[in-house]
Amino acid sequence: MTHGRSRLTPATAGRVGLIALGAAASIACVVFVNPAGVALAFAYAGTGAYLVYRRPANSLGWWLVVVASGLALGSVNVTAGMADLQSGDLDPLGAATAWVYGWGWSLVMLGFLGVALVYPSGRLPAGRGRRASQAALGAVVLLGLLMAIGPTLQVRPAGELSEVAVPNPLRFGLAPGVRSMVPPPDALFSMMSLFPLAGLISMFVRFRRSAGLERLQYRWLVAAIAVVAAGTGIWVVATQVLLLETHGVESVVLLTCPAIPVAIAIAVLRYRLYEIDRIISRTISYAVVTGVLVGVFWLAMIALQAVLAEFTQGEGLAVAVSTLVALALFQPLRRRVQSVIDRRFDRSRYDGERISAAFSDRLRDQMDCQP
Repeated sequence: MTHGRSRLTPATAGRVGLIALGAAASIACVVFVNPAGVALAFAYAGTGAYLVYRRPANSLGWWLVVVASGLALGSVNVTAGMADLQSGDLDPLGAATAWVYGWGWSLVMLGFLGVALVYPSGRLPAGRGRRASQAALGAVVLLGLLMAIGPTLQVRPAGELSEVAVPNPLRFGLAPGVRSMVPPPDALFSMMSLFPLAGLISMFVRFRRSAGLERLQYRWLVAAIAVVAAGTGIWVVATQVLLLETHGVESVVLLTCPAIPVAIAIAVLRYRLYEIDRIISRTISYAVVTGVLVGVFWLAMIALQAVLAEFTQGEGLAVAVSTLVALALFQPLRRRVQSVIDRRFDRSRYDGERISAAFSDRLRDQMDCQP
């Protein structure tokens, strides 16, 4: 009786490697990563693992696992201080956390590039696009390896608020001539970030050429990217312009960033895929209404404070009246804005509601005319 030998195919080896990487990243999350990094990493890892389970032939789940691993490894809290990093006098844990932090974000770049290239089918583009995609993925892997073995790393030491360039704690034995040829980590990261941007542009080109079901899948991801861009913009304005505390504003990023893996899961599983028009119209309309009401509230409060300054010293009356004005405007403003937005983004539902309203009016008139 003969037994067949099981061969370890490249695809199986790749899956095993990704599972091991995800497991290592999960352990790093629980032990060393800050809460924000844990939330982002598990949002991508959970969605990726679910897609791998439900759609194993679609590689998008695996690419989300790569993104999650990079988010976990790149958010590790470095245990060594500035003096120890500069001197190289590190314990194994300090050296490992600094090295992982220094190159972990390259996996995020690789994962996002993979998502942009294979979305939504899970396969690389055919023809010339396949070779260009393979070259782009290989270039990001090469840049990540250079970052990992380079003479310096960009690290945020323990107790510091910003990153600094420090000697690579693992000290790979590179010849002085080779070491001088490796670009600094910030230059490597800048070059690496160009490839996901190019992949995103290629995805938008495919989106413009798509139709039918595929176009709906693209619209889900485009809408999610817009949500993440809006959340990131709010964070940048709040922290860099208004100079607010980063801990309070981080919640905006944590709430918006999981929109991308959720949109990918909806597109791949095709669950409620046709509700994208309604979601877009509702999101835009409530954002417009919220912005207008906030503006009305502040303008009314400033005007009332100026008018009532001679009669009262407190701001309570101005705030109360401004709040009542905003509440009174909410429903009529929401209906008006919703009608305008639906006319543009959810035309089928808008037309259906108009037909239903017209039919109800005719039916009412006929009932009234009966003796």
